[in-house]
Amino acid sequence: MNANNAEPGLTGWLITQAIALLVFLGVPALVTAIAPVSWVNFQRVGDRVSVRASTCLLFVVPYKTVVVDSVIGVSERNVSGTTSSRRHGESVTRDRTKSEDQGFLVLLPPEPGVPAEVSVSPASLPGVLEQCRAFLKNPAEERLSLFVVANWKFSVIGGGIATFFAALYIVGATCGVALFLFRLVVPRTSAAPARA
Repeated sequence: MNANNAEPGLTGWLITQAIALLVFLGVPALVTAIAPVSWVNFQRVGDRVSVRASTCLLFVVPYKTVVVDSVIGVSERNVSGTTSSRRHGESVTRDRTKSEDQGFLVLLPPEPGVPAEVSVSPASLPGVLEQCRAFLKNPAEERLSLFVVANWKFSVIGGGIATFFAALYIVGATCGVALFLFRLVVPRTSAAPARA
């Protein structure tokens, strides 16, 4: 067999898989961690409302969970984006850049202290607050589940595309492992041509 046509060895395969893991899982996980999505679940038991907020990587893998055993109200906190300008040499023109605004759903416990916060897009924050307050006022409702995003452009569009590639990698790797195991269990039979 020619050296140029040789199949890669175990080391080459491991390096390829490490790079694929980094590119197809690491980068999407980083993208979705920078502008995360969260699942916020309110549950009423008697007169008490508890909240569990799970912030997720790749839309479904929780990496941070906040649990508030008793919530008496919700509020908001907004952080305005900063504007920075950069001058090009001695030119009169300047580049002005404004960072994105940030919004937070604040979960208020009955005792004073540090309330819990969940990152929510400032565009979605009024609607999320309205839904939460309506749930807290209505004792007949037992559950409320909300899917909230930190930034629509980056979380949903960027994170969605990155998560799609991560899912493709996971499906491809799973099929590759399944095929490898299948070939181990069911060996190839090469039938020799019958001689006449």
